[in-house]
Amino acid sequence: MFTRLFYKLIILTLLCLSTEPLLGLNYPYRTIEEPIVTLPQGVKILQYSPARTGSTLVFNILNFIFEDILADHQCKSKRVIKTHSPKKYTSLKKKNHDVYLIATIRHPLDTLASALTFYYSEKQTFSKDELNVHLDRIIKQNRELYTLLKKIPAERKMILKYELMVKNYDYIFHNIKKLFGISLTEKSKHEMKQHFSRASMLKVSERFDHSLANDPTTGIHGNHINDVHWKEDISEQYLTEVLEKITPILEMWGFPVEPS
Repeated sequence: MFTRLFYKLIILTLLCLSTEPLLGLNYPYRTIEEPIVTLPQGVKILQYSPARTGSTLVFNILNFIFEDILADHQCKSKRVIKTHSPKKYTSLKKKNHDVYLIATIRHPLDTLASALTFYYSEKQTFSKDELNVHLDRIIKQNRELYTLLKKIPAERKMILKYELMVKNYDYIFHNIKKLFGISLTEKSKHEMKQHFSRASMLKVSERFDHSLANDPTTGIHGNHINDVHWKEDISEQYLTEVLEKITPILEMWGFPVEPS
């Protein structure tokens, strides 16, 4: 038993020393091991958002800028943490970390359409009960995020809108520069635009045959990238009830019923 455990420890150590992606995916990372920007000791960046709001894109960009070895998922310094729950913020603060919260938000009806497409694309249908599970989760996650953001000072938070960032990465870079007071070179911005373009991320997603499988380095799932519009993807038979429940969330963020 001791010998078997010893060899397992050796294997795990070798994996941690490797700078190749654990799954061997041919995903383009920068070649340097040092972060582009070094954060002070004790600083954590929490990427906290409702699911299906562009959080994976922002998480990968933040990793590219602030983490040590992007290709080694197990051994990186964990300066950047991704979550869909407010509990992680509370946990980090209890450990006396200086936490910057980076949030992404998206029109909640499009978030719902994206979730339904993500989870039910294979069977191409869903029940009213299944829809309500995701609708209730989206309402809960948006309320939790909004409540937490109100408690955080402006110099420690940033809100990125999916509709503004999905085709304009300079919007993301500008807001990161503004919050952290850092400079990003044109070369590094160009690399990120290439590495995390829709086409590049789609190539990673297409390696997986279902939505539950994912690349642990990037967090990209099978069926991760989809084009949706709530008017096309939410059946009219459910829409009236959905709008009754979700309208307070639209008003909370200032989203119109019809996305721009």
